[in-house]
Amino acid sequence: MDYLIALDACVLIDHFRSVRKENTFFRRLLRNYGPCGIPAVAMYEVLAGVKDEDWEFWQAEFAKIIFLPLTQPIVQEGRKIALILKRRNLLLPAPDILVAATAMIDNRPLATFNRKHFERIDGLELVLPDNPF
Repeated sequence: MDYLIALDACVLIDHFRSVRKENTFFRRLLRNYGPCGIPAVAMYEVLAGVKDEDWEFWQAEFAKIIFLPLTQPIVQEGRKIALILKRRNLLLPAPDILVAATAMIDNRPLATFNRKHFERIDGLELVLPDNPF
């Protein structure tokens, strides 16, 4: 497939923690879907926990990913999502809303392990680790 998938931070954190990196969800996404993008907020979530001794690993991994900046249209989309979720009493943390908005603004699917959070958002296509590739 020739489209860009947006990555939730948990996909990269799982990859980092895995001993056998060649078959992680992240590597399968790269092999089967091609380029992946990381929303600015997800990148921050990853980098906020990076230790100095792991910096080179993350630089190498981020070199394989397209950075998806946080823009005004994404923030506005995030506001719409938040209002809908708040009315339903299903509000999510702001970083999750902005990650979803980043994917939705360009009709990208979002790869995540967190089905419970993101399935609350109407119109957001999810790619989950248990989906067939």
